Amino acid sequence: MATRIQVRRGTTSQWNTANPTLEEGEIGYNSTLGQMKIGDGSTVWGDLDYVLNTSALDTSLGSYIPDTEKSAINGVAELDGSKNILAPAGIIFEGTADAYETTLVVTDPTADRTITFPNSTGTVALTTDLSSYATLANPTFTGTVNAAALTLSGDLTVNGTTTTVNSTTVNVTNAFVFEGTTADAFETTLTITDPTADRTITLPDSTGTVALTADLSSYIPLSTFDTKGDLLVASADNTVAKLAVGTNGYILTANSSATNGVEWAAAPISLPSQTGNTGKYLTTDGTTASWATISADIESVTAGTGLTGGGSSGAVTVSLDTTSVYVVPSQTGHNGKYLTTDGSTSSWATVSSYSAPTLGSTSIASGATVTTIAGLTLSNATLSGSLTAGGGTGTSGQVLASTGSGVQWTTPAGGAAFSEFLLVGC
Repeated sequence: MATRIQVRRGTTSQWNTANPTLEEGEIGYNSTLGQMKIGDGSTVWGDLDYVLNTSALDTSLGSYIPDTEKSAINGVAELDGSKNILAPAGIIFEGTADAYETTLVVTDPTADRTITFPNSTGTVALTTDLSSYATLANPTFTGTVNAAALTLSGDLTVNGTTTTVNSTTVNVTNAFVFEGTTADAFETTLTITDPTADRTITLPDSTGTVALTADLSSYIPLSTFDTKGDLLVASADNTVAKLAVGTNGYILTANSSATNGVEWAAAPISLPSQTGNTGKYLTTDGTTASWATISADIESVTAGTGLTGGGSSGAVTVSLDTTSVYVVPSQTGHNGKYLTTDGSTSSWATVSSYSAPTLGSTSIASGATVTTIAGLTLSNATLSGSLTAGGGTGTSGQVLASTGSGVQWTTPAGGAAFSEFLLVGC
């Protein structure tokens, strides 16, 4: 399988902001310029030179100056990486084209030296001009130094604490570097992206730790919400989503098939307005719901009624007097029986038979059913409607006749009277 190697890379802005120290032989690629630098393990990115891009050279090299002409007699001056002129002997200013020139030379340095001209118009002073001034070598200041403007060239070392008094702004060119408690190769650099306009970052009047942009991934941006009433819900495990505000009057309902598990839905019952209906109850006429007033409360109890409690609210207790209240025994398995009592206990009993009554001029109501009437004799009885007996109602002119074990409809012999037949319930 092929192996793919990718080198460390970034834009010009990213490299300048980080300004790392590449390891010896480590390659860093500038994607903005399309050029590379190779680290030496000690030099920061900004001080490393880019690897020469030979494709950018003129094919004939005719516009390039040979190295032999640099700093040579009648040659050209040489510049370093910071575009400083390298003059091995000195710099000569002709002035008027005559036999006199001003030569700017330096004493052979034993280390790197820097001479800075101030941002000012004037004439430089020579050492011969300083005879009237005291020489300060490695001065030490104790107490307060008053100066309208104090410029220090080189490093300023302070043993103790520096205090800035009555200063609104501290100007820093690039960054603050914090060493930390341990003096090692690791520091914290407080720097900025090159601003394109005046910017202000304000630290709050509070104690705490600042958050980095990488720390904001667990926070929900305010831009998630668009209007009043938007809700924050979970659409899955560890996943948040916005549920937009619903229609007026809708209610929030759980729905596992919905994207967010909940949704706005119309209320299942439209309630009438509650304004001005305190203490009323909801009722319906089968079509429309409305509020109604409770007609009455048990607010007093008469002694001896078995009721205690009452009032416009609360419980009412009913005490039963067993001498006045009867308990019906279980009805299970007692179909067709009647309720009877022996004077102290009620029970279900079976109707055994009737005594032999005699019905004179009596009518049995239409639809009445007689199960068993032993020895019943009808005399001048009136029958209205139909009589069902012996398994039928008979036909016109038939009468009931005993069979010895029941009755049946039959046509009477000639001259027989109705009173001659005995009706027996089977």
